[in-house]
Amino acid sequence: METFNVDTKNSELTIVSGLAIAPDTGALVISVDELFREDESHSILAIVKGGKVTGVVVEESCRGLSPLPHSRDGVVFLGEDGGVWTHESGSFQPVVEALGGKELSGPLRAVGLDADNRLMAVGAALQVYTSKDGYRWNSSHIPVSGTLEELANHGLESMCAHAGRGTYCVGWAGDAFLHDRNHWSQLSVPTNVDLYAVHCGDDGNVYMCGEEGVLLKGIESGWTLFENEVTTERFWGIATFGGRTVVSSDYLLYEIKDDQLVPFSYSEEDHVPTYTNTLSVGKDILWSVGSKQLFQYDGKRWTELFTFAGTI
Repeated sequence: METFNVDTKNSELTIVSGLAIAPDTGALVISVDELFREDESHSILAIVKGGKVTGVVVEESCRGLSPLPHSRDGVVFLGEDGGVWTHESGSFQPVVEALGGKELSGPLRAVGLDADNRLMAVGAALQVYTSKDGYRWNSSHIPVSGTLEELANHGLESMCAHAGRGTYCVGWAGDAFLHDRNHWSQLSVPTNVDLYAVHCGDDGNVYMCGEEGVLLKGIESGWTLFENEVTTERFWGIATFGGRTVVSSDYLLYEIKDDQLVPFSYSEEDHVPTYTNTLSVGKDILWSVGSKQLFQYDGKRWTELFTFAGTI
């Protein structure tokens, strides 16, 4: 696949998703604004390293990003239509057939490592696929009742592995499930809004967030809905880094202190991100992945990796 240097000063580019790996190193999915406006399926799959962003163009809308199992720095990119690409040892490679050869019931939304260190891809109509290597994928059926038309109103947006307790998945209309020892169970959570992120915290709890500033905390059968009097913004991401549990909306960061949601406390030296969206934790760093900005936090201060020019 032919690679090129991505112009990080191009204001017509937008970050769709990001995966932090190590300081100044990670992966991104980038969209071209003009092609997005024309509803043309495409993505730039990119690697950030050493101050450079190198990418390839694919003819599919992508969002999912995950570490490649059993690889030191490998990355898996997931397309909404089932396309799979890998980046390892400096090379992008398409996975022939992969999920694209299966009859999907709708777009795939996310991919990550499950509790068994397998890749798990999730998406619309409660679709779940797993793979040990990114090349051979198997369907994992969630046993819920309903017709295909009814299932079309349900979907999964995020997944997260919890050490010793399985893999949590969340999605539309308060959908929440736990996969443990090859068994799926539906979780009863006190909300019916769309949930966009699930995070297994260092404190042993599982956190979920989504529409209308909804934020939940719990484990398996016991869940608490935070009394959020700070904002009704849509929350896209949540992560724990350096003992701080951080929550992100489109433009602001928050944190959970003593079971209360408060604005994120920056230091005087911080360059404060103004586009935030999602979060990703790598080795010794936290990334704030905004639509037009990529920022990095090392536990002491935030630094800007780049901002697509003309937008701030």
